[in-house]
Amino acid sequence: MSKGKKYFDMSMKNFTVERKIEPPRAIFCDRNNTIIADNIHKFDLIISTNKRKRYLEITNKIKEFIPDIKINKYNFSHILKRNINWEELCLIERLDIPEVYTKQDYKRVYIFKSVANLIGNLVTENRKLSSGLESFLLNKIKGKEGIEQMKVNAFGEILSRKATLNPEQNPPVQLSICMSMQNKAYELISETRIGCVLVTDLKTGEILVSASHPSVDTNNFNQDWNDHIKNRDNPLLNRVSSGLYPIGSIMKIFATLYLLENNIVDENTTVNCDGEFTLGNHTFKCWKSHGQNINLQKAISESCDIYFYTMSKKVDLIDYLNFLRKLGFQSKIDVMHNEKKGFFIEKKRYYLYEKLLTLIGQGFFQCTPLELTLMMNRFLSNSNLDLKILKNENSEMKFENNDENEKPLFSVKNIEMLGLAMKNVLQKSKGTAHYAWIINKKPDMGGKTGTAQVCRLSKEEYGLSIHKKKWERREHSLFCGYLPSDNPRYCITVVTEHDNLAKSIAIRLSKYIESIL
Repeated sequence: MSKGKKYFDMSMKNFTVERKIEPPRAIFCDRNNTIIADNIHKFDLIISTNKRKRYLEITNKIKEFIPDIKINKYNFSHILKRNINWEELCLIERLDIPEVYTKQDYKRVYIFKSVANLIGNLVTENRKLSSGLESFLLNKIKGKEGIEQMKVNAFGEILSRKATLNPEQNPPVQLSICMSMQNKAYELISETRIGCVLVTDLKTGEILVSASHPSVDTNNFNQDWNDHIKNRDNPLLNRVSSGLYPIGSIMKIFATLYLLENNIVDENTTVNCDGEFTLGNHTFKCWKSHGQNINLQKAISESCDIYFYTMSKKVDLIDYLNFLRKLGFQSKIDVMHNEKKGFFIEKKRYYLYEKLLTLIGQGFFQCTPLELTLMMNRFLSNSNLDLKILKNENSEMKFENNDENEKPLFSVKNIEMLGLAMKNVLQKSKGTAHYAWIINKKPDMGGKTGTAQVCRLSKEEYGLSIHKKKWERREHSLFCGYLPSDNPRYCITVVTEHDNLAKSIAIRLSKYIESIL
């Protein structure tokens, strides 16, 4: 009798079997509660017995109503049919066969293709989350598992089933993304073969747009897997967080800020640009001859390389890299899946040609569009603004530095001077984005263009228009802009690979943002 309870408990464990019930994952929605990722019910039809005669009896009976079930000659416990419809489900319930039951599951449905690389993909065969916010925010979306208890006989046959604990779904996850902006940005970036767009709120640090092209159809991810991995354009890559690029002349904004903050130049410092800068036996070319007395304002608005080649002699590159880290270079931003950090070859001593290339955003320097956006956000807001992708109205930052203990990162005068130069990039006749700004009806914005070489050009290629070069040898184009021009609220970053559409896409997107605000 003293061991009676022990053996009773052991017998009950043999008599009952527990099965975990997967919960539906939390819904994703945007800042305006538009659903981005949802769940729909699906049911699999399962048989569980170990008697051949009983197996044949049951399957023959079911085939009268559901003729396309799968029959197995050797295994009598398996899935008869996946994803049965409601009529088939009702028929099975009416038949009430203990050995046959339905397993409820949930199919993830993604509403918008424009957020596919951001939200991620689900590999359904092994129930593993593969990428994107589906993986990055797993703890917020996975929910609590339920338990189903089944009574079985000595042969393992199911006699009855009962849910002892229902699965629990976590509340919806609200992202800071604005789907109207996101869809428009994806539509615009789709005009180029490869590219990405980011839009952020300079008041809160919230990411309003994160679009990477080409993308995938997340709802048919498994069927298209072979096509995805063979595609040279790599549609599985989220270029916003994982693409590494030299940033070209956008670096001139940060280089100028460094020069001003360290009193190496002032607004009156000038150089003469005849289109060439000789170092040893090598000649570095500017993209055009800008003439005499190029000051800081013109060096940025007209993107003069010679100005920065000349000033690079006075720059300590190690100190400059630490300055860029203060802005956010190589920071752990921690808002997206599989974020990469910027790249730079670090060593004790740098040669002058390395300084030349770094100050114009070429050479050894690379960063992700997400990092570039963080750097530009901190520059424009003049604060340690952090980016975020989860909507949280209570964590809003003040745009103005009203806290007496919180000092601006940089001189307000220097920021204003650079802001005027970026405004002139679009609004002055010789600005590098002036023509695109004119034909797109002059939105109220400022910005900086960037062109990043991907290889050393031959003499025949130098001076050719971008579309006369082989696609893989064409330069990348970048644009970082903000609007409104006098009181920045939104920051736009666009990257297009082997194409020169970045400034046009950014300006058209800013025009759209103006229209909906």
